[in-house]
Formats: sequence, structure tokens, C-alpha cells
Amino acid sequence: MPLFTSVKSRIYAAFAGVTAIILVVGTMSIFMMASAGSLFGQYQFAAQQSQEINDYVRDVETLRQDLETYLRAPSSAGEARVREMILDVGTTDADGYAFFLHDPVSVAAIDEVTLQSQAYDTIFTDLVAALGDGTPAQDIPEADELRTLGEDMSVLYNEMSDRAKEAQNTLGPQIVDQQQRQFYIIVGVSLVGLIALNTKLYGTGG
Repeated sequence: MPLFTSVKSRIYAAFAGVTAIILVVGTMSIFMMASAGSLFGQYQFAAQQSQEINDYVRDVETLRQDLETYLRAPSSAGEARVREMILDVGTTDADGYAFFLHDPVSVAAIDEVTLQSQAYDTIFTDLVAALGDGTPAQDIPEADELRTLGEDMSVLYNEMSDRAKEAQNTLGPQIVDQQQRQFYIIVGVSLVGLIALNTKLYGTGG
């Protein structure tokens, strides 16, 4: 037996019911969007970290390449390029550093590379002096020391890069899964509300 018998009462009831469904679904959507926004914010932050780290990795690899170029053909221009890259590797701007303040391991890695770049600069100065004295590059022990330092810095920054990529790879599927769940929940609640409203208006028998 329907709860509302007149056409007018059914129209009012249908309007009220649809309004209620919209309010419920709208409220749920707001909370779900806030949750999704938080997760997406984490993903975006990890992406920004990854981009920042890629810059660090590129600087270190460029330094290593410039050193080998300089060792093959020493020149004042080559020396200047190496020194410029040493400065780039050892300098982290405040905005970039801020991406890692929550991560003690990454902060320690950045600080370690900063110290290593300072040692690199000192050793490179000794290498330049030895070359100036006429010692062949292959006979200068500082060359191998610089190669080792460059490799150490590369390892530290590549480990940071791997952690950032892992965070992105974890959060990406979570965002997709959450969006799918939210869609199904909203559709399900809407359908249940419409079925319940239909039952109230027309009774179980239609």
C-alpha cells in the first residue's frame, strides 16, 4: 500500500526525497573529495621530491663526466666547468631542501654530499696542481679519489630517487582504487535512495 495516494502528495514527496538523496550524496562527496585530495597531495609531494632529486642526480653525473673530460684533455675551460659543477653539487637551495625535512635519511644524504663536495673541491685543487707540475693524469692518485667520491655521491642521490619513485608507485594505484570505490559508493547510495523512495511512493507492488 503506497504511503502517498494523491498525485500532489507524491510530487511533493518525490521532490523532498530527491532533495534528501542529493544532500546525502553531496555530503558524502565532500568528505570523499577531502580524502582524495589528501592522498593526491601526498602523490604530488612525492612527484616534486622526485623532480628535485633528479636535478641532484643530473648535477653529480655531469660533474663525473666533466672530470673525465678534464682528465683526458686538461684545460682552463675544463677546470672551470668542473669547479662550477662542484659548486652546483654542494649547493642545495632552501626550497629544495624543504622537500626532505620530514625525511631524516634524505636530509643526512644531502648533508653528506655537501661535505663530500667540499672534499672533492680540495682534492681537485691538488689534482690541478699536479697536472700543472707535468704529472700525467693516470699517475695522480687524486684522480681515483675523485672518481670514488663521485660514485659515492651518485649512490646516495640514486637511493633518494628510488625512495621517491617507490612512494609515487605506491600512491598512484591507491588514488585510482579510491576514486573507483568512491564512484561505486555514490552510485550505490543513489540507487538505494531511489528504490526506497519509489517504494514509499508506490508501495512494494509498484
